[in-house]
Amino acid sequence: IMVLTSPANLKTGDVIVFRAEGRADPIIHRLINTNTIEGKTFYSTQGDNNCGSTADFEKNIPQERLLGKAYFKIPLLGWLKIAFVELLKMARLI
Repeated sequence: IMVLTSPANLKTGDVIVFRAEGRADPIIHRLINTNTIEGKTFYSTQGDNNCGSTADFEKNIPQERLLGKAYFKIPLLGWLKIAFVELLKMARLI
């Protein structure tokens, strides 16, 4: 589980959460570059387990797609959520 803060004052190396076009789940990646084009700010990211930005959705992310900046994480707690969702799927409630 990630606890998020406002995506203001971002700097290279911050971990951000954003919505990628065509993907249902939010993406959590590290910020590697910021560009300003015609007064609009765009961000490029890279997953920590990737050797580089590999997909188009990781590049040129507009400000309005940002959900937040990672403040801290709570390890292993996310597994409870995943287990609960899987249990509901098996019970055909989702």
